Amino acid sequence: MQFSGNTRRKRYCAFLLSFGLLTLSMAVFGWGLQYKLSLYQGKSSIAHLTPEAKLLSQKERPVVGQVQSTRPVEPPAFPVFPALLMVTLAACSYRAATRYTRTGSMEKSRAPLPACVHAIFFRPPPVLT
Repeated sequence: MQFSGNTRRKRYCAFLLSFGLLTLSMAVFGWGLQYKLSLYQGKSSIAHLTPEAKLLSQKERPVVGQVQSTRPVEPPAFPVFPALLMVTLAACSYRAATRYTRTGSMEKSRAPLPACVHAIFFRPPPVLT
């Protein structure tokens, strides 16, 4: 079954649109979950132990030539888990997208089912047209 270039392009755009909407919905869900969980932080959490920011009076301001701190500046911590998660998701989605573009349809891009599944489900799945 051959698809015209226009049909293949429409399928590809539909795939990218659905993937983008899924990614956006996961990001909004994660943001909302983080916000809701931040509301439940107790009084003993580290977020409540930080001092309030206050303006310094003229007497409290340090002298311009004075060294403020002697400890070395630490680089900011790199978020390893989110970076690893994003790389894994990108690699999996890249494999799925290349398999989809190579075969031209989702049905052909799936791996064949094992024989035990064919024994249970003897009717083929419905085909959406």
